[in-house]
Amino acid sequence: MSTDATTVPLKRTDAVGALVRQRLAAVGRPRVRPVVQARIGLALILAASFFIVLAAAGRPSFLSATTQAHYFPAWMAGPLGGLAPALTALSSLRWLITIAIALAFAGYLIAVKHAHHLRISTVAAVLVAVHIVYVLAPPLALTDVFNYLNYARMEVVHHLNPYTTIPQLEPHSDPAFALSNWHGLLSPYGPLFTILTFALAPLTLAAYFWTFKVAIMVTELGIVFLTWRCAKLLEQRPLAVGPSGAQDSTAIEPSGTMARAWWRATHGQWTRARPSPIDPVAAVVLVGFNPIVLFWGLGGDHNDFFTIFFVLLGFYLLLRARAADLPAAAALETLAGARRRLVSSGAAFDVAAGAAFVAAAGLKASAGLLIPAVLASLLGSRRRLLTALSGMAVAGVVVAVATVVAFGVHFPNLTLQNSLVINLSIPNLLGLALAQGGETGMLRDALNLTLVAAVAACAVLALRRREPISGAGWVMVAVLVTLSWVLPWYVVWVLPMAALSGSRRLRGATIALCVYFIVAWAPVTAQILGAIGFHPQHTYMGRVHAKAVDELLYGGG
Repeated sequence: MSTDATTVPLKRTDAVGALVRQRLAAVGRPRVRPVVQARIGLALILAASFFIVLAAAGRPSFLSATTQAHYFPAWMAGPLGGLAPALTALSSLRWLITIAIALAFAGYLIAVKHAHHLRISTVAAVLVAVHIVYVLAPPLALTDVFNYLNYARMEVVHHLNPYTTIPQLEPHSDPAFALSNWHGLLSPYGPLFTILTFALAPLTLAAYFWTFKVAIMVTELGIVFLTWRCAKLLEQRPLAVGPSGAQDSTAIEPSGTMARAWWRATHGQWTRARPSPIDPVAAVVLVGFNPIVLFWGLGGDHNDFFTIFFVLLGFYLLLRARAADLPAAAALETLAGARRRLVSSGAAFDVAAGAAFVAAAGLKASAGLLIPAVLASLLGSRRRLLTALSGMAVAGVVVAVATVVAFGVHFPNLTLQNSLVINLSIPNLLGLALAQGGETGMLRDALNLTLVAAVAACAVLALRRREPISGAGWVMVAVLVTLSWVLPWYVVWVLPMAALSGSRRLRGATIALCVYFIVAWAPVTAQILGAIGFHPQHTYMGRVHAKAVDELLYGGG
C-alpha cells in the first residue's frame, strides 16, 4: 500500500488544516475563563471598598461630612481609624476615590455579566466581606444618619413634634444637633421610620451610630436574601400551552400530579418551554454588589434599605401566594380539604403582602407609588385582589393610628423637600438644555404630570402581564428621572425589580442610571465641570435653588 500523503482526501486535509489553524489562533489569543473574570470583578469591588473605607477612616476629609479638623472621635472613625492617615492627606485623594469607584463599577459589570458561572457560596462569602468593610467605615458622604437621631430626640427627649417644629428651635446643646443639618426643615421621613428610631433616641451617639450601622447592614443583606428567594421562585417559570397553542408566561407551574391532571383536562398540555431569563446568582450580584449603593448608601447609613426590604418582602409574599394558589384543587371534589388549605395559605400570603407594601409606604412615602402596579397585577383574580386590599387596609389603619398617637394629625414635609433642586439632577439639566437656567416651577409641574402618567402606564403594564415587578421597576425609573432632589443611593429603589423582572430594557435603564449617578456624584465632577466652564449654580435659577437649600440646611441660624 502506498504511503504517499497525496492519498489523503483533499476535503479532509482542508478540515485538518482549519482545525490546526483554529487551535493555533486560540493559543495565540488566550482567553480568561468567565468564572475567573467574575471572581476578578468581585475582587475589584472588595479591594476598592477597603481602600475607600481605609482612606475615610484615616483623618477628616470630604469622604465623611460629619468630621472636622478638630472633631473626629475614635468611636466615629471605627476600628480602622488612623491606620492610613497619609491617604487622606494626599492632594489627589478625590481622583483616587473616583478611580476606585470606577474600578469597582467596572468589576461590578464584569461580575454581573458572568455571575451565572459563580457558586452562590462564593458570592455570599464575598458579599458578607464587602458589607463588613462598609459597616466598619465612618459615616460616608452625608450626615443623614445623625439627622434621623436628631428628629427622634426632638420628640423623645425634648417633646417637640418633628413634623411641626424645625430642629433650629430645639436646644442646640443636644449632642445630635451639632452632627446634623437641615435645621430649617420639618422632618421629611416617614412616620413609621421615625417611630422606630424612638427606641434609639436615649442611646449615646456612639451606641446609636453603631447600632444603626449594624441594623442597616442586616437589612441590606435581608434585601439580597429576599432577592435570592424571589429569583428562585421565578428561576424556572414555565409557559402554559393550551389547546390553541397560546402561551402564558405569567403562569406558575402547578406542582403535583393532581394539579397537572386538572390543567391538561381544562387547558391542554402543560410544557416547560423556555426557562425564565432570571438567574438567582446574577440577581444577587446585581443587587448586592452595586458600588453606588455600597459607597453612598450602605457607607452613608441611609434609611432607604428599610423601605426596600418591605417592598421586596411584599413581592416575595405575592410570589408565594401565587405558587400556593393552585387551581387544581378547585376541580377535584375529592380533595376539598387540600383545596381549602391551599386557598387559605395563598390568601394569608396576599394579606401579608398588602400589609408589607403599606409598611414600606409608612417608612418612605415614595414606596406608595408602587401600589397601583401591585393592585393592577391582581385584577385578574378578584379573591386575591380583595385579600391584598384587606391587608393594606389593616396595615393602613395601624400606621395611621400610630402616627396620630405619636405626632397628631401631621405628616412628613414632602412638599418642601421635593421643591429642592440638585444642580446635576436630570430635571435641572433639562431646564438648562431648554435655556431656562435650570428647573422652573412650570417644568416641575410638567414632570410631576409625567410621573403620574408613568405610574398609570406601569399599572397597565402590570395588568397586561399579570405581575407587578416589571411595572414597579419602571415606576422607580420614572421617579429617579423626574425627581429634582435625587441622590445616588436612590438607585437601590430600582435594582431589585431590575434583577427580578427579566426585562433587559429595565436592566439597561438601571445600568444607565448607575452611570449617570457616578458621573454626577464622582468626587472630581465639580472640578472637571469648573475646568470646562460649566457652572449651573451661577444661573439665576441656580442661585434661587442654592438659597432655598441653605435656608433649610441652617434654619436661618
